[in-house]
Amino acid sequence: MISQSQIEPTPDERLVELATRLTELSADALSLAANLKSGAGQGAPARWLTTAEAMADLGISKPTILRYKKEGLLHPVKMGRGDRYSSKELDALYEKIGQGDQGK
Repeated sequence: MISQSQIEPTPDERLVELATRLTELSADALSLAANLKSGAGQGAPARWLTTAEAMADLGISKPTILRYKKEGLLHPVKMGRGDRYSSKELDALYEKIGQGDQGK
């Protein structure tokens, strides 16, 4: 016979499951908000990249990405303990700065 504990997750397992789902929903909500802000239906939805991913995408150092953030060229969104950068915003910044300011 199967016991009740074998069927239902423990409270800790359920909490982890809910936290994971909440993170997924938060990312979806941020993507939808970015799409609405930039004009819904224009191209692919934005992906949200970590600081390290954004640095690699633009080919810039950490001090440079922090400077762009301070100067208002990038507008990261706080997700958990870290910032996330919109792939659409990174693409637009790449077009704006071109190759001249990269690697500083």
